[in-house]
Amino acid sequence: MGLSGCGWIPLFKTKETSTIDLIQLEEASKGDASRQEKSSTPHTLTQPHAKQITTASPSRAQLVPVAMTLETATACIRSAGIPAETTVAADPTNYGNREPNDDQGKPVNHVPMLIVLHETVASEKETLNLFRTRHDNESEQSSYHMVIARDGRRIRTVGDDYRAYGAGDSAISNYTVRLKKDSDGSLNNIALHLSLVSPEDGRGDNATHSGYTKRQYASTAAQVLIWQATYGIPITYMTTHKAIDRSNTRKDPRSFDSREFGEAYRHLAASCGLQAYAARR
Repeated sequence: MGLSGCGWIPLFKTKETSTIDLIQLEEASKGDASRQEKSSTPHTLTQPHAKQITTASPSRAQLVPVAMTLETATACIRSAGIPAETTVAADPTNYGNREPNDDQGKPVNHVPMLIVLHETVASEKETLNLFRTRHDNESEQSSYHMVIARDGRRIRTVGDDYRAYGAGDSAISNYTVRLKKDSDGSLNNIALHLSLVSPEDGRGDNATHSGYTKRQYASTAAQVLIWQATYGIPITYMTTHKAIDRSNTRKDPRSFDSREFGEAYRHLAASCGLQAYAARR
């Protein structure tokens, strides 16, 4: 099974997400952000501990709350043999803040609500070295939140509460986020970027390659579930770099096997009691 034409990974049958859905999601998330600002307890997105897995707003994700903490869910995922997250931090020039306002002072959405899949088109070492290298030229800046190694290791390069530079000119239908008045816009301000390390025969411009390992699919499924549980993101809001790219030059992740991912995802969701997040709402 390949990637769907509209960009969503076709794991389940449902109606396709529309631009209106994204706008409604944006409004709900603004309300979530306002409630967070009024809270006396600091909210940390990168390392949540014992956080109750519930949806922040019924109109945002339409998910059934799960009766376990995020800490418990993460422990269950780890018990399934998923490697622990390790960190190889990107240079600060290669990521930025999730901006709550554009350059005109107008509020824009900045809450993570979209998961974007990529591939590195380079080796693990080359990719991590690129992100750790200082880039003062904006056109050379790039990063992902998470890199999935060939052996399944989950390598954190940018914290979730920061804006990784995983996509440039990007949109879903007509929806994008413009931080500068005259910019084309990008989805980076609301995206969580995950990239699978490409196989050796995938480090060129070929249309396809030999694909990803079972461990990569398992770790990708685990990370997607963790993000879903953390931010209340339905599976409908997982997409690909190819689908959101408006330059029509990005093709990743090439040779992504939706069936292989779906099997790993559904098994892990069922094992850890996270089936609510596998429902397309």
